[in-house]
Amino acid sequence: MGDKFVEKLNIVDLLKSKPKDPFSINLNINSELGTTEELFNKIKDIFIKGLIIQSGDEIENSINIKDIHMKHIDIMKKHMLSMGIDVKLRKYSAGTKDCLFKNLLYDIQHIKNIEIKVLKDWNSDLIEKININLKITDGDVTPIILYNNAIKRHFEANHFLKLNKPGVLHDYAIFVNTDDNEDVNVVFFDFAKNSKIEHIHTNLQTPYLN
Repeated sequence: MGDKFVEKLNIVDLLKSKPKDPFSINLNINSELGTTEELFNKIKDIFIKGLIIQSGDEIENSINIKDIHMKHIDIMKKHMLSMGIDVKLRKYSAGTKDCLFKNLLYDIQHIKNIEIKVLKDWNSDLIEKININLKITDGDVTPIILYNNAIKRHFEANHFLKLNKPGVLHDYAIFVNTDDNEDVNVVFFDFAKNSKIEHIHTNLQTPYLN
């Protein structure tokens, strides 16, 4: 094993520089935070700060959504991957959201004692709302286990439906509506898979987040 070195970096300076290699930076924030929601908020703040540096107003610490382009997103994806975070960007139309919802319903419709009510738009035939009730009989909690596992598999649908509370990092999402108010962009994060054997560990300071 080679000698490890420690380099202290300011998050702003880091985001202003060229993205480093994947998994080359150790955030060391997972163990410091009490909840997954706090972890998500920290990662979200770093991501948004990077976009502000790329295309916003650093003095006002603000950004106009219209000024964000894919080149800025791509740069931030590389920055976040250097920290071991995978950035996912999805664009959903009303139709693609409907497919998400239906795939979830197909997965849970045969669960014992489940009652599903769906509100649809008459003209578009698209799902607008889902109400689910699940009864437990004879102390059998299997339906709850099956239901919860299905929601975990269909977490992108749950971003919109909020049937279960978020549990892991990718359950949280940032919603960005487009000008036409029909399509919506969703950003969520996950821990990237690292196939490397050796890592360069860097202690990252985030003073602007304190």
